[in-house]
Amino acid sequence: MNAFKWLAEKPKSQWSRCGFRDICKSDVFVNNNCEIFNNAINPFRGMGIITMFKSIHTACMQRIEKRKSKMEARNTVFCTKALKKLDKAMRLATKARPVWNGGDKFQVTMSAGGHEIVVDLKKRECACRKWQLTGIPCFHACACIFFKKENPINYMHDCYKREHYLNVYNNILEPINGEEFWDQVDELGPLSPLARESDPTMLKRKGTSLRCGICQEYGHNSRTCKKKQKEISAATMRREKLQEQ
Repeated sequence: MNAFKWLAEKPKSQWSRCGFRDICKSDVFVNNNCEIFNNAINPFRGMGIITMFKSIHTACMQRIEKRKSKMEARNTVFCTKALKKLDKAMRLATKARPVWNGGDKFQVTMSAGGHEIVVDLKKRECACRKWQLTGIPCFHACACIFFKKENPINYMHDCYKREHYLNVYNNILEPINGEEFWDQVDELGPLSPLARESDPTMLKRKGTSLRCGICQEYGHNSRTCKKKQKEISAATMRREKLQEQ
């Protein structure tokens, strides 16, 4: 309830996908890219700073080459994932009944639920806003496109084209020579981290004995206290007996 009140005070453009601007045509609004990158560099985190940077550079160089070569091997006009989403929308379009107004707009009635929604093919807009947000015709729009006996693929946004994908991955990374081929400079090399000094005023655990906060005995804490475990077992048995009655 508190979370709902907090969100209700915020503009929908800050937290709801339906309220986002339609400039960006990607429907992925999560931090997956950050998580994927963190997972990719995880094996290099324990390395020295120079070795770590070199390893990340090599991994990124291989990743770009793999994506680029994979797309170059395909002969489709649009990217595969975008086509799969369009195919799903085309199949769902059979559940919609479009009524044309004689111009650019349609009134689409859904067989499931019976709700009505307006589609504008000229502006490439649907009241559900999925077409504007993703650049891929939604099933409402696909039903209208089929009504006009046209192909929905012609209404896809250009950002999903193969040529634009390859333009992104044409920015390749150049390989780097090993350290033995680096130019010698007079600058000081990177220094090792400073050793952490212990504070003599802080109490140390060594030589001390734990004392339980429940039974006040030494040698264990409240988490491993046998008295506590017995009380929990007894309470469980009492609860089970009450349930049986």
